[in-house]
Amino acid sequence: MKKYILLIGIFLTLNSYLFSQTATAPNGDGSSGNPYQIASLENLYWVATNSNVWNDNAYFLQTADIDASGTSSWFSNGAGGYFGWYPIGSDTVTKFNGYYDGNNHTISGLYINRPAAVNVGLFGHVGHVSSVTEANTIENLGLINTTIIGGRGTGALIGRITGNANTLIQYVYVVDGDVTGNGATGGVIGSFNSYRETPGGTDNPIFQNSYSNNSVTYSGLGAGDKFGGLAGCSQKGTIKNSYARGTITVDGGQRIGGLAGCIDYRGELVNSYSTGLVSAPNSTLVGGFIGNTAGAGSNDGVVANSFWDTETSGQATSAAEGVGEAEGKTTAEMKTEATFLGAGWDMTNIWDVNISNNNGYPLLYGNNNNYLPVELSDFIVSDYSSEGIKLYWKTASEVNNENFLIQRSVDGKQFTTIGKIAGHGNSSYIHTYLFVDKEVSPHTIYYYRLQQVDYNGDFSYSSVVSAFFSHKESIITEFVHGGIFLSAFDEEIEHVSMYNAFGQRLFNRNCSYTNQVFVPISKNGIYVLIVKSKSSYLQKKLIIN
Repeated sequence: MKKYILLIGIFLTLNSYLFSQTATAPNGDGSSGNPYQIASLENLYWVATNSNVWNDNAYFLQTADIDASGTSSWFSNGAGGYFGWYPIGSDTVTKFNGYYDGNNHTISGLYINRPAAVNVGLFGHVGHVSSVTEANTIENLGLINTTIIGGRGTGALIGRITGNANTLIQYVYVVDGDVTGNGATGGVIGSFNSYRETPGGTDNPIFQNSYSNNSVTYSGLGAGDKFGGLAGCSQKGTIKNSYARGTITVDGGQRIGGLAGCIDYRGELVNSYSTGLVSAPNSTLVGGFIGNTAGAGSNDGVVANSFWDTETSGQATSAAEGVGEAEGKTTAEMKTEATFLGAGWDMTNIWDVNISNNNGYPLLYGNNNNYLPVELSDFIVSDYSSEGIKLYWKTASEVNNENFLIQRSVDGKQFTTIGKIAGHGNSSYIHTYLFVDKEVSPHTIYYYRLQQVDYNGDFSYSSVVSAFFSHKESIITEFVHGGIFLSAFDEEIEHVSMYNAFGQRLFNRNCSYTNQVFVPISKNGIYVLIVKSKSSYLQKKLIIN
């Protein structure tokens, strides 16, 4: 029997149609003393549309969490779908060569559907322009619930890096999203390169103190090589003090690994680990941690003091396998501090092992010496309850979690606290929470987010979800063998359509005088289901495997 999973965090209402691609100039002049202040999606899009600031060594400071889910309806592709976000720094000439400080804020819901494009991500191509001493930095940023579909060189944060030793990516996390590409595809970075191939790693760009649990998938197009949980290939790049916990799925490919597909030509992986399932049937050069290290001549990559979980990855071997290089460990050993102390890891200032966080695996400190946020695994909204709007969320683990503040907005920008629910302090167990907003008006779109508050007053925000309240249950989806059965209460379903991950329409039906529709699904994959009834609009992203 197939297992059906609804990917949480996708808006269930017409909100994607309420946004358009509008560029608004941010405050600031781009200098180090007065950086461009990125406070909204419109400010972020201004960066994407002004290539003159990409290679101008400009400074950018994000000053608020940004909801980018509106990008799912940007730029029609002419086939009933949308291309979505246009990457910042998207070609060889105008790479992004600035300084972007996320300021410990997040960008949620970013959507890109450009399967034929190279260098795809929030940033397309990053690196120096003309001088080997030029520096550029991307740091202190979280990406939540991204959907990224590209060609070669695809990652949630960066499609391709061609940098130098002064190129630095650090303190970033990318979670609860999907990345699909045809090669050189990773959860955070697709292709990670230096500007030259000299042995020794002295000119490698650096990616450190970061993590991802994004799933990474081969699109079935192109060469199908270089897939990894953090980077498709750290070819001529250095990764250290980082980890990947997402699933890698490649059928008929090569150079595939839990953390990186390869480190050919003096790539480096140091003090890092991976735990995600590596599913790679009909593939070659597959490893639990890394797929391939071999470069031409003496340019092999180097792995030092790194680990992978042999049980959760489904892979008993890896390239560069050996003591002091890549070591396979059981799940119990991966959750034991002594494993990493013995390899010389800094378990005081960089890493920690806490049974109450990250499901017991090692976790990273941020640049403020605090753990990364509480693991909020699910946050969904039900917009069809006669009681009001129901919000559900789950935590996979909690650390110093005093409470959650439930916040509501009518415009998606200004939020007001409408309730509070106590947290579970320190816990390694899954906890489920429910809040019902009864103070809502019919036919109104509401936006919600959670503010998680620690005992010491520190706090962080969830991604934003939305709901349309109609005083009755409008549309219910039920998964059955061979497809999806849709039911509408007290009204007719007017139209149903479904698209695959590449924006191709697979099902399209105008309905009349019916409140029940069956949508067939013949194979596993990523789908977008759109249902319109008399009083509401439903959009769901589905992963079927």
